[in-house]
Amino acid sequence: MEFLVTEEKLQLQQILTKSSYLQTADDRRNFLTFCGLENSCELLQLDQSLSKFVISLCSTLSKVHIKSESSERLGLVIFLEYINRIDSSLSSSEQGFIQHVITQWERWQTFKSKKQQSEYFSYLSASKKGSNKPSLATNKIRERRDFYTERLAQLEDKCAALEDNLTSASNELDRLRLNRELEGILAEIEEVEGQIREFDAKDIDQGVRDRNLEKTLQKIDFIQAKRTASLVKDKLRENGGSVLFLLQKIKKQMGHYCV
Repeated sequence: MEFLVTEEKLQLQQILTKSSYLQTADDRRNFLTFCGLENSCELLQLDQSLSKFVISLCSTLSKVHIKSESSERLGLVIFLEYINRIDSSLSSSEQGFIQHVITQWERWQTFKSKKQQSEYFSYLSASKKGSNKPSLATNKIRERRDFYTERLAQLEDKCAALEDNLTSASNELDRLRLNRELEGILAEIEEVEGQIREFDAKDIDQGVRDRNLEKTLQKIDFIQAKRTASLVKDKLRENGGSVLFLLQKIKKQMGHYCV
């Protein structure tokens, strides 16, 4: 389940342990057969305890691919699609999360396809110049890093939206709920950033990326930025107001470039 972060994997396992279709060995065999995944029964120990079975199920079905006339789908995704439609014991929020997992896989597939095409054309271009093709391991690291970078951008957008809602919340109950959601998103952002740092540490071309970032920062017109800040300060004419205003407007960048 490389398309999910750790917290999402754990949440999915917790949800599946509640399913009424996975309580006994017979339930598990019957449901997998109903999903068209009967061959996977041979790969699973159906009489395991529920928690162990769910972990084994997710791991096994993440390696199973079912081909149809027009596409190929992950066994786990097929399983989740069926259980999301049939299992009435799942709450609406749990169903929503399962749909989120399915959507994440679809995005991951699209991302991998585009990434592979991009790498292929980059390789052709590099070959003409006499360059060496990066190793498969390096390509895999970069592919996953780019995926988590995209995921980080999504989380930061969601965080910004929650902050807007928190600002306009009309009562304490809504503020408490939004604060809890915001804390969860911030924890996930921290985890994704940790994943990105790990991939950077493994990438032999990290120095190249750092140099490119440095060149990009050098192109920023900080003189114009200072002028804009001065205009904002003059317009607000409140002590400290300009700082709060600027922080609010760049919250999607989480204040990373506020100096």
